Amino acid sequence: MNQLVTELTDKDAHKRSRAAQFLSQLAISDPEKRILRDYPSIWEVTKDKKFVTARHSLQSIWRIALAGDEQKDLVLKSITERFHTCVGEKNYTLIRFDIIHGLRDLLMKLMMSK
Repeated sequence: MNQLVTELTDKDAHKRSRAAQFLSQLAISDPEKRILRDYPSIWEVTKDKKFVTARHSLQSIWRIALAGDEQKDLVLKSITERFHTCVGEKNYTLIRFDIIHGLRDLLMKLMMSK
């Protein structure tokens, strides 16, 4: 897991993207809640200079919210703020689409777990 955290800032965009996606997937199996410490670094990848890298990480970040209430609050706060502030960014409609799609997926997973 530590190697993945290191790869979040790698010069290779593919490594940054994959690390953010893998860490998002692994959050659900993180009883020590290390993801809370690493979340700011993962979130930064959602704003990567390479749009495809940013988009792939944004599309998977909702999975962190499945790990618990604290993680869910953190993710929801981040994506809500991003939804409102992304208007000045290039491709903001795609960013908003990915946020809405991620929220839908999160809601579906949460409903299925009840």
